[in-house]
This record gives sequence, structure tokens and C-alpha cells, in this order.
Amino acid sequence: MVNNVSNSKRKIFTHKVIIILIVVLFFIAVIGGIIAIKLTAPKAGDPKNVLDKYISSWDKKDYNSMYVFLSTDSKTKINKNDYYSLNNGIYTDISANNIKVTANYPNDFDAKKNNQIHIPISVSLDTVAGSYNYTYEINLVKENVKKQKKWYTKIVEKIRGKETEWCVTWNKKMIFPQLESDDKIIVDHPKDLKAKRGEIRDRNDKPLAVNAEVVSIGVVPQSLTADAKSQLANILGISVNQIDSKLSASWVRSNLFVPIQSILKDKTDLIKRAVALPGVQKQDVNGTVRTYPLEEAAAHLTGYVGTITDKELADKNNVGYSKDDVIGKAGLEQVFEKRLRGQNGIAISTADAKGNKKVTILRKAGKDGEDIRLTIDSDVQQSIYNQMSGDAGAAVAVQPKTGEVLALVSTPAYDPNFINNGMSNAEYNELNSDPKKPWTNKFTSAYSPGSTFKMITAAIGLKTSKLDPAKEEDIKGKTWQPSDGSFGSYAITRVDDPGKPENLLDAFVYSDNIYFAKTALAIGKDDFTKEAKNFGFGEDIPFGYPMQKSQISNDGTISKATQLADSGYGQGQILMTPLHLSMIYSSLVNDGNILTPILETKDRSSTPKIWHENVYSSDISKTILQDLTQVIENPAGTGHAAQTPGVALAGKTGTPQIQQVQNDVNGKENGWFTVMNTENPKLEVTMMIEDAKDKGGSAYVVPKAANVMRQFLK
Repeated sequence: MVNNVSNSKRKIFTHKVIIILIVVLFFIAVIGGIIAIKLTAPKAGDPKNVLDKYISSWDKKDYNSMYVFLSTDSKTKINKNDYYSLNNGIYTDISANNIKVTANYPNDFDAKKNNQIHIPISVSLDTVAGSYNYTYEINLVKENVKKQKKWYTKIVEKIRGKETEWCVTWNKKMIFPQLESDDKIIVDHPKDLKAKRGEIRDRNDKPLAVNAEVVSIGVVPQSLTADAKSQLANILGISVNQIDSKLSASWVRSNLFVPIQSILKDKTDLIKRAVALPGVQKQDVNGTVRTYPLEEAAAHLTGYVGTITDKELADKNNVGYSKDDVIGKAGLEQVFEKRLRGQNGIAISTADAKGNKKVTILRKAGKDGEDIRLTIDSDVQQSIYNQMSGDAGAAVAVQPKTGEVLALVSTPAYDPNFINNGMSNAEYNELNSDPKKPWTNKFTSAYSPGSTFKMITAAIGLKTSKLDPAKEEDIKGKTWQPSDGSFGSYAITRVDDPGKPENLLDAFVYSDNIYFAKTALAIGKDDFTKEAKNFGFGEDIPFGYPMQKSQISNDGTISKATQLADSGYGQGQILMTPLHLSMIYSSLVNDGNILTPILETKDRSSTPKIWHENVYSSDISKTILQDLTQVIENPAGTGHAAQTPGVALAGKTGTPQIQQVQNDVNGKENGWFTVMNTENPKLEVTMMIEDAKDKGGSAYVVPKAANVMRQFLK
């Protein structure tokens, strides 16, 4: 029994010894493994290991990680936040990308005097001013490791030696070798690297918006007589009030030169006449000035440029503008801004603490803006403007067989050159308060087309077979309404009662509202609306200059019979731009195809581009064109004043009434006339003049448009 107990105790003791041995051996193995790893692993302070990690962080623009590897001395000179801000700020300003740093390691890393190693590096990066490469010699210094030591670390140190690490000695030259300790980097657009703004010219290479050398014509108030002021205004083509406005500026002194207007240097005769007046002088202007030779005649077409505002600069923050740049403010200068402006050159330089430039590191040449040539004919543009001068309105001229736009005119206008000279508040307010709205670009706006729309109603009626061109309608009197009483008290009115039954030809000649109202009712609102959309209503017209959409109604539908009837002769809620109307009328000489209007000569081709194809048939176009010829040839025609011996013309007048209620005697009337030559078609002019009621409505417009036609169809 005793032996059995004794044996059990021995077994338990043996098991405990074995377990203890296993645990001891396990700890010995773990500790040995740790020591072995520490002994065999590369030192954390290995110079190549340190520099590789520093370079890797540099490539990634990881400035916080880079800071970890700096020497103690470097860290005393710049703290972590400043280090990050400095590196990040410079690299952000220069748009640094694709950074590649390569170290040229020596064969061995034996520390030189003072435990330092110098390792050459090569740096390449892309910047906003181009690619840049440089070399630099990095200094690494050996420092003792200062950290809490584990008990086994002492064993490793006994075997391996005291642990040290290599650190990077940093200074600004590592970013750019040209940087001194107090320097900073600046990125700017030097004047000699400014891009030239692209120019706008017409189809014959005549200037519309160009960069020209000018002289400033101005006055010295104390020497200027009243008579000289009046003569100067006449020579410059401005008013005495405009000169007085310049002289009223707060900075003006009696003995100082006050600039009045910039004049092209090549206008030597004009300049000579101006400076011959007492008190009038000229001063040279450095560089070139944006100039608009057609002045008011093309103001809304070309628009103008001006110094970029803070808001515009903020909006354009990422596309290379600076505070001194000019930018398109209106017209084609604004529409084509991206193409015209070009890309200014840029420079990266060092500067001292006061911002004085020291060393230019990189320069990138500017890229001039694109020159743009339009299909516009300056002579046609000027001619139309001259005819409309003094009136408020809009006009368009096109080549009806090609879709080329020859003129886009809005009156009254402003002189964009005068804006560039520095328009005073008084001058601006004078224009702004003008009821004819010279700032408003009217050729982009949609208006009620009145009877010019009748051509569209006729085309839809013929296409849907709801109109028989030969059938005569016997309409009595100047007013009409359906006999079923569906109009209530509303009635359609016409200007004249021809006193006889009318067919389509007669209805065009006399411009009979009742005939076309009845035609629209016969077509029906659904077909009328559907077919009208085929003419491009409700669409953005495909054109380089943004235009308001034309509309059949405010919501695209016609709900009432009275609205449908009014729409038949171009009233109701129908609105059209002059350009859209012109393109529709040009379809009469293109077999019912509506062409795409063209603004730039680069878009011309031997085969005109069609916007809406086969809107109506060739037979329909011939029928309507013949009838519209009689609108001018027939002595009773509303466009007869445009008749020109030896020139076959077709056209249509329109006098939409702008009324709040029917028969509003105080309502305004606009006058329309669209006309083209029909034999070898070359020119179509659509002209609209606002508030023409007291001038004769469309009868006031017909001779003006006809004068343009006669001038260019000699």
C-alpha cells in the first residue's frame, strides 16, 4: 500500500518537472528567437534603409512621414506643422506631380568625419511650368537611438553593439536648390509670357474684334474751349455729354491729361485733326488694345472684354486666369472665351521675404488664342445697322442656299470701344435708362412673328391636305367668328376687306388674318402642334451663338379654339427668333428642308447641313414661293414697296399686335419683313422693328430691308 502511494507521488513529481522543462524551453526558444531576429535583422538606422523610406514618402508627397526621418538638429529648426505647410504649399502652388527621387548610393556606407554620409540624389517632377530635373547631395548623420529599452535589448547591444540610426539633415534646397533659407517660391504670369487673344474676323477677313495699336486722344481741361470740345466730339463720333462725363471724374485736375477715346494708330488723318484743336493731345498706349472696328453696328454680335472680376476669377480658379487678365463679358467674346483667350505663359521663381524676384527656375511660353473667322459679312452688317439706326429692333441676314449667317444686328447698341476706354457711371446710367434698351441683345430674343408665320400655317395646311390653295373663301367684313358661337364674344380681325373671295395667293397678298385663322382651325390643334414641332419649335437652334427657343405656346400645347385661330396668323402665344424665322423661310428655296445656320467659315461645306429634313414637299415650297413673290410684285401686296426692277424677290410682312386685351387701342405693334431673292438666291433679310405702330407697322420696315437687298444684289 505504501509503495503504491510512493509511486503515485513520484509520477506526479515527474509530470510537473516535465511541464516546467517544457515551459522553460519554450521561453528560451522565444527569447532566443527574438534575440536572433534582432541580431540578424538590418539595423533600423541603416542609411540605405532610412533614405529609401524617406524617398518613398517624398514620391508620395507624404510630408508627415518624411518628417520622422529628419535629424534632431533639423527638427529644432522647423517643427512638424511648418515642415508640412512649407512642402505642401510649394508643391501645391507649382502643381507638382509625378515626383521621382533616385538615390545614387555608394558601394559602402562607412561614416565619414562626424558620423556623416553624403548621398547624391536626382529629382524629377512635373510642374505647372513644365518638367524640372535637378540633383542634390543629401547629408545623413548618425545619431544614438533614444528610447525605452527592453531587458533583452541589453543582450543584443552586448552582442551587436549600441543601437544607432541615420537621419536626414534637411534644408529648403532639397525642394529647389535655388532656395535660400528666407526665400519663397512664387508662381506668376510675366507680361512677356502673356498669350495674345485670338481675333474675330468676317468672311472676307475684315476685322470685327482685333488687337490693335492705338493712341489715346484726350484733353487738358484748362486749355479746352467750348468750340474745341464740340469739334472734338464730332471728330470722334461721340456726344459732348460723353466728353463732359469723362471730365467730371473725381480725379480730374485742370492741368492733367484726361483720356477721352482710344483711336487706331493708322487713323492718322483723324488724329491729326483732333490734336490740332486747342487743349487736345494724344498719348501713346503701350501694347495693344482690344478694338471693334464696326463699333455699334456689331456690338451685340462681338460683345466686349473687360478685366476679370474677383467673382469671375474665383469661378475660373483652375483654368489659368490671373487678376490682371481680361475676359469676355458679352457677345462672341464671351461665347468663344475658351477659344479666344489662349494660355498665358507661366514662371516659377524664387523671391526674398519681401516678394522681390531673385532666380527664375522655370518658364513656360504662352499659347496664343485661336483666331476665328465668321460667315458674317461686315458690309451687310453695317448696311442693316444703318437702316435700323434710331429704332429698336433686330435683324438677321443669311445666305438661303447654304445657311451661312451674314449679319446679326441689334439696335440700338453701345460702342464696345468706349467701354474699353473706361465708361463712367453717368454714361452707363444713360444707356441703362434708355427705354429702347441698348444693352439688350434683341437678335437672340423671341418675339411674336405676326403674319410672317402665315407661311408656316400654309405649309402645314397643304401638307395635311386641309388647305386647297385654289379654293376661294368668301369672307365678308373685317371681323369673323365661327357661327357655332364657340368663340363667345371673341372675333378675328383683319386690316382690309378685299371685297372678293380669296384663295391662298390672295390671302398672302392681302395678309388676311381671317383666312389663316380658318386654315388653322381646319388643321386642328393636334396636327397643327405636331407639324409645328417639325419646324424646330421648342428646340435649341443648332447655332454657335445661343438663341432663345421659339415656341408655339407657353406650355407647348394649344388648348382653346381661339388660341389655335390666333396662332394661324402668328399671334396667340407664338414666339420666334429672327434667325429661326429666316431659316424656315430659306427652306422655300431648299425643297422644304430647313438648313442648319452656320456662323463660322470652317463649318462650310459643298453640301449644306440640314437641321430638319423634308418638313414639307418641294411642290409645296414652289406654291408658297410663287405666292410670296406676288406679295411684292402685286401692287396690292403688303410688301410691294420692296419691288426692285430686274430682281425677283419673295417676302412676307408681319405686324403683330402686343395687346393686353383684344382691341386694345393703346397696344404696341412691331413691324416685320422677311425677304429673299429667288433667282440664284444669295441673300435673305429678316428685319423686326419694335413699337412701329405710329410709323406704319410693317410698311415702315419694308423699304429698309429692301434697301439692303438692293445694295447687295446690284
